[in-house]
Amino acid sequence: MCVSIFLYSILRQIYYIKIATSAIDPTLFFKISSLIISVTIPLIVLYLQRYFDNKRNEEENKPKIALGKFECFGKPLNIGQYYKTDTLFSENNSLKSEIKIPLLNIGKTPISEVSVTYEIEDFEDIIRKSPKKIVNVPDIENMIYLFTNSRNNTNYYITTPSKQDFTIQAIIDDVVEEVKFPESYVTIYNARNVSIEMLDPMISNSKQDISFNIQMELFIQYVLYMNNYRLKFGDDDDEISKDSYPIGPFSRLEPIIKFEFEFKDYKNNLCKEVKYMKLRTGGSIFSFKEDRPTQWQIIPHSPKGIK
Repeated sequence: MCVSIFLYSILRQIYYIKIATSAIDPTLFFKISSLIISVTIPLIVLYLQRYFDNKRNEEENKPKIALGKFECFGKPLNIGQYYKTDTLFSENNSLKSEIKIPLLNIGKTPISEVSVTYEIEDFEDIIRKSPKKIVNVPDIENMIYLFTNSRNNTNYYITTPSKQDFTIQAIIDDVVEEVKFPESYVTIYNARNVSIEMLDPMISNSKQDISFNIQMELFIQYVLYMNNYRLKFGDDDDEISKDSYPIGPFSRLEPIIKFEFEFKDYKNNLCKEVKYMKLRTGGSIFSFKEDRPTQWQIIPHSPKGIK
């Protein structure tokens, strides 16, 4: 714009000089104009080319991250026990889960000071749709349930066979009620499931894993157990399905896990990104009779309206 204004002012002055001075060659104005235009057009083209090249380079060098999927086919998942280990939650509740989500740096530039926060979307709604009573199933050794037992306290209850009854006070439809676990020993775990993890710096085309904490693994076990129960018994006992699982038989939970990332790009600018994943179930999960192989996965997900 400045170049154009400058050229215009020069041409206008030359034009007025030509009119005012009859001694000037009539073709001088056009010769000077042609010379200026022949010089400035390449300069303008060069400027535009550099401008768009810089824009393209900025776009190409933007940090880009992606989440890979986690799949489980044929491996056992035992309630109250870390995945792919023999360690019980009750023995060590501070271990990182072997359920890991790959984080990929798919951009051309490195990133640093990487942190991630993950949590369950609509967690309160899932609690509301949790079983409203305990169902005693003799051929299941361990069972897991999720209850809010105070206004600010939500717990998982893992049961193992016992010769004693166990009763808790739970909030069901905003009313405090007694929930009885018949002939069970109950282990209680806190269900607060928001976690912040610090990760290592990542160069281009590198990968590292996001390891879940015990609360997230418990949540996964809870969802898989409930989906498996519906799959196994939902059509055999309509009364149990209707009373205990209000979202209905065969209506599987497929919750969304939200990941919020913060990191520094190669220019030390703070960047933020949000990613989503979905927990999906296929086939039976636990040691039911005549069950199919374990099939479940956590896959990238794009909620409607979010690109």
